[in-house]
Amino acid sequence: MAFGEILKQTRLERGWTKEYVAERTHMMVKTIDALENEDFRKIPAPIYGRGFIKQYTALLKIDATPLIEEYMQINSGAASPAKTA
Repeated sequence: MAFGEILKQTRLERGWTKEYVAERTHMMVKTIDALENEDFRKIPAPIYGRGFIKQYTALLKIDATPLIEEYMQINSGAASPAKTA
């Protein structure tokens, strides 16, 4: 399963809305959308993206490491996003 799909599916399995995640993580809904849709142009810098992923995965109670690694590969151009917005 792709990076964004893991976040989205896990969120949906818990019955959470994007608004709920945004409220609990103090992120904006558009940031949740950007992560789930792998639209990293909307993330200001890689360091912020890593932080957002850590916050999101902590709330979901899933391991952040593989998602951060995939994010960094996509962000560096070493890998392509599974989706494009």
